[in-house]
Amino acid sequence: MRELIVLTQEIDEKLYQSDIFFFMMVAISIVIIVIILAMLLGSFFAAKGISNCFTMFVTNVILWPMFTFFLILMWAFATLFLVGSIAGADFCIRPDDFVKEILKKYQNEFGSIIFGFLIYYISGCTVAPTGQEAIQETMNLIVTVVDSAHSLTNILKNE
Repeated sequence: MRELIVLTQEIDEKLYQSDIFFFMMVAISIVIIVIILAMLLGSFFAAKGISNCFTMFVTNVILWPMFTFFLILMWAFATLFLVGSIAGADFCIRPDDFVKEILKKYQNEFGSIIFGFLIYYISGCTVAPTGQEAIQETMNLIVTVVDSAHSLTNILKNE
């Protein structure tokens, strides 16, 4: 079991290294926004009747090929995200009873958020995921405030 804990901690550390992909997606999104703005500027020039070799070169040689390339790249990333989401969503269907019992036995020893979610999915989604208590407390507080405001409006309405 300790090996499993060490393994999950290693996985957790390696996930921090995957932040580069997030920053790559942000950079690609910024490039796409710049390309779209440049295309809008080209449309503006076309609407004003400004058409010269430079605007045609920028539009036909730089903007459209780059836009098409990044559009296909974004489609590929969206497909990978969809496949990952679908693959990760099926853990709640039929958990292994042996694994479920081991996780329940050592549930208090796991400190990693990722392992907390692993317990949640492998246990058949019956164990509360990490952070659900705080969300539930906040929701209860919101319900209490709304009920108090409703009671106050009823009191003021009746007077």
